[in-house]
Amino acid sequence: MQRTLLLLFGFFLSLIFLQAQKPVQALYETRGSDTGPWNNAGLLEYTYTPADSLETALLHSVDPLTGIFQPQGKDTYTFDSQNRKTSWTYSSMQQNNWVDMHRELYTYNANGLVSNMYHQSYIAGSWSEGLRHDYQYDQNQQKAYTRKYTYTAGNWMENASEFFIYDGAGNLIKRMDTYTDTLGNIIDSSFRESYTYTLQNKIKTRLIESKSSGGWTAFEKYEYSYTPGDILSMVRKQADLNSDLILEDEYTIHYTYNADGSLHQETRVYSTESPVGGEQRLTYFYNLSNEEEALEKVLTVYPNPATELVQVDGITGNATLLLSDLYGRTFQFSLHNGRADVSTLAAGMYIVRIQQKEQSYNGGKLIIAR
Repeated sequence: MQRTLLLLFGFFLSLIFLQAQKPVQALYETRGSDTGPWNNAGLLEYTYTPADSLETALLHSVDPLTGIFQPQGKDTYTFDSQNRKTSWTYSSMQQNNWVDMHRELYTYNANGLVSNMYHQSYIAGSWSEGLRHDYQYDQNQQKAYTRKYTYTAGNWMENASEFFIYDGAGNLIKRMDTYTDTLGNIIDSSFRESYTYTLQNKIKTRLIESKSSGGWTAFEKYEYSYTPGDILSMVRKQADLNSDLILEDEYTIHYTYNADGSLHQETRVYSTESPVGGEQRLTYFYNLSNEEEALEKVLTVYPNPATELVQVDGITGNATLLLSDLYGRTFQFSLHNGRADVSTLAAGMYIVRIQQKEQSYNGGKLIIAR
């Protein structure tokens, strides 16, 4: 569960971080059918460096007994003076403490491209070597070859390689994994991806195949659709769901956007053939514009300190009040015309955020007195 939500939309989340608008939160919801009610399942919170690079992605999941958001996992990224990513660390929340679990370390060549990636696990109080990838590039500075190693008995042993092929426009059209012996000699191919593109060089299809004694077999296929403005609108996934060498619809992901072009929502709808069923969606909330920031300064929460009821100025209709404690746990309350009952909260100081439709507001700090 710790990384499930972070990885759920992982292949597509890079889309939002390429935008000028950066989300600060994403609400994850699920439902059992296309007509059932949506249920909160998780909350993602993002922070960024002064250079606008993603710094942390904090995952809260919902406690099934209390319905309260509680921290589960955290991705942390570090960068050098040239804004190049130097590390990624995944930590999990255990007994109210963050515990490091895995990390990746990156080094760069003279052209500023990643030359090595080291994957390590935190075991018995220290970082243990696990995997290493060495990258090589072609004359166009595109990744052409990867040598993969595992750390065994104190030595790096090469066990796989990865090849990349591009078309004349520089689009990746094939990626292939191969087994190699200890000298780096290719033994056999095991896995490959093939890509096609639209006339506007947007990815059109992605086919994933594996190799067995019977030859190459397709086990996943993705098809991409775009709006007339070449903005991604849908992804359809097919998979070999029954291990019968036949691709069947598994799910589609539908994207909607705000007026400024930022991603508003991505909804994953599973087909009847899928064993998962139901629907999942992420709704993104963004930093406020300058005009809205001026309005945000008058969004005060009172009384402060509070005991049972709180009022939020400037909020009418229905909204959501999110209160985060010093342990990173987030508690959710319904706001009706700006009023919420917080009598179930323990005494302490909380960070306040208010969500209404696609807008997110900063409400400062609130003290609960008992």
